Amino acid sequence: MSNRKESLTYKLNELLLNTRVPGMGLAILDIQTTSTLSLGQAQRGKGNVTEDTLFHAYSISKFATSMLVLKLCHQGLLSLDHPVQDYLRSWSLKSGDGPVTLLHLLSHQGGIEDP
Repeated sequence: MSNRKESLTYKLNELLLNTRVPGMGLAILDIQTTSTLSLGQAQRGKGNVTEDTLFHAYSISKFATSMLVLKLCHQGLLSLDHPVQDYLRSWSLKSGDGPVTLLHLLSHQGGIEDP
């Protein structure tokens, strides 16, 4: 294990102890390599975290999706003000208030109702 990864492991283990989080799994993306780091327990007293441990994403997916959308907008591949319907292929998004844009969706104003 590299010194950098050892230092990261040490700091994250300290963080787990200080925050009382039982465990975590990380994907480490470097310029040329990808590796994983599994720390702690999947649930208190129920086995260690491994590469195959599944975690609930909860609301973090909203943040990750927003960041990806904004990056694609910055690259000119998407537009916050363009109707989302034009990007969709397998399903339809309709609103009685006019076209729904990425900006509407990211600000929870897309008119989508939870059935």
